[in-house]
Amino acid sequence: MEISSQYNNLEVISKQYKNVIVVKSKLVCQFIVRDLMELEKDVKENKLTVKQAVDVIENRDYSEVNVLLYPKDINVLARGGRLAPSAAKLAKLLKIFPVIGLENGKLEKFHKGVTFNKTFINTVMDQYKKVTKKSDKQILLLDTENEDADKLLQEALSKIEYNKTIIRSKIPPVISIHTGYGAIAVFFMELREDIDFYKF
Repeated sequence: MEISSQYNNLEVISKQYKNVIVVKSKLVCQFIVRDLMELEKDVKENKLTVKQAVDVIENRDYSEVNVLLYPKDINVLARGGRLAPSAAKLAKLLKIFPVIGLENGKLEKFHKGVTFNKTFINTVMDQYKKVTKKSDKQILLLDTENEDADKLLQEALSKIEYNKTIIRSKIPPVISIHTGYGAIAVFFMELREDIDFYKF
């Protein structure tokens, strides 16, 4: 909802139809689909009305969903309006790589570092140490044509205790168009559906 104008566009269009409801999501891409699958399940199996099921999603606490995004080409961020051109030039000059966090539906500056690889390894390691209920959390690794993504994550995880399957997928085009090639996203979250659902 907070990171795309599409929500507002859909909200306007939905007013023309009686049976169309736009759900205010605080997640992105396939995770929005996951919430809608849960909505359908709540209506069918838990005997909730559609409005009640929508309320469950819209009022869910996503503070324990930790998402870190590592754009490798900051020029793409600048072209897409996600970063001021002057800031992009300065960051390139100083070789600074930003890390963006998704918190309750909003993109926030999370961290910055001087090398992409080292910044990725250190922030993944540090963020996982802060995650509560680690036994319930799964790590999802998404990338856009970054051939080092798996190696970097393995290096970060070698410094912490993590023994679950790592879910691998690609950053969807709706996101990668803003982040460019080489970007990596890491999700720390509890999965409520079969893990194969996330592998697309």
